Amino acid sequence: MDLLYRALHDLSETPRTAFGDAGRNLSGAALEVEIQPLVQKVGRKRRQWEAFHRARNAMLLDLLERFGGAPLAGLRRTETIWPPILPSDHTAAVRNAAQLVAGGIQSRRTAAATLGHDDPEREWAAVLAEMEAIGRVGESGSREVGKE
Repeated sequence: MDLLYRALHDLSETPRTAFGDAGRNLSGAALEVEIQPLVQKVGRKRRQWEAFHRARNAMLLDLLERFGGAPLAGLRRTETIWPPILPSDHTAAVRNAAQLVAGGIQSRRTAAATLGHDDPEREWAAVLAEMEAIGRVGESGSREVGKE
């Protein structure tokens, strides 16, 4: 069994930690360093798949333009958006972005883009609409209190 485990470990370029065998308590940074070969392997695989996705999407868009009647005007360039390989501390990233916005160093749209929002402009429009709706509710609520 141990020989099979070692062969699987060597062939997959996966550290022992990924199989649940750390053998010791490690910090998050130490785990990240230990899993680095796996991260590099995933990066290589993603680059290979990106070429495939670009070619496939170009063919699909070409067919859609030819036979579907969609006016794409020659658009063929697409980009694959991959999630992060390793989990990150989202709370710390949000805190840092909030501090940069509060300090006037970074805009809210840039912070939204940094935190992974697909469309920061749409997100900002939603925030403004929400703030406006809250303002209306606050105004109508204060008027009702004044009537009593």
